[in-house]
Amino acid sequence: MIRLPDHPSSGDLQRAREELSTAWAHLVTAAGQVEHASRRRGALARDRAVAARRAARGELPEFPWRWVGLGLAAGLVLGAAGTAAALIRRHARGDQAEPGPVHGTAASVRERATAAVHNATSAVHGAASAAKDAAAAARDTVGKVRDKVGGDADPEGGPPPAPEPSRPS
Repeated sequence: MIRLPDHPSSGDLQRAREELSTAWAHLVTAAGQVEHASRRRGALARDRAVAARRAARGELPEFPWRWVGLGLAAGLVLGAAGTAAALIRRHARGDQAEPGPVHGTAASVRERATAAVHNATSAVHGAASAAKDAAAAARDTVGKVRDKVGGDADPEGGPPPAPEPSRPS
């Protein structure tokens, strides 16, 4: 059989198809990455345009101050509840009778039960007072943050009113 050098063999054609297929896959992958980057840049540009528009109006940038205040308040309340639980446990451990022989009548048992109820009641009142103090501190903190961020804020927590545009005279 005579082989002509200009005539491609079937192996060369297969190799060329594989290279074309690989190049096509790389091209599709690169196009997907460019599309993803373009979307991300577009979203960033839109966010910057919104921020610039707000700055032109004289509005403050948005920050989730309400969520920061709520998180702080929740932390204070949970801290007060934990402190109250610890105080109640400490009171309960300190007021237990010493183990030993029981010499007593029903009247002495009643007196000890009354004392235990009184101690528990005072611990509950202390916990309630601590919770009220924590809630008041949280309200004060939220008020200070609201005053610091935007003094024109609505007391109900709504957005501040939009300033009137100035008209040239």
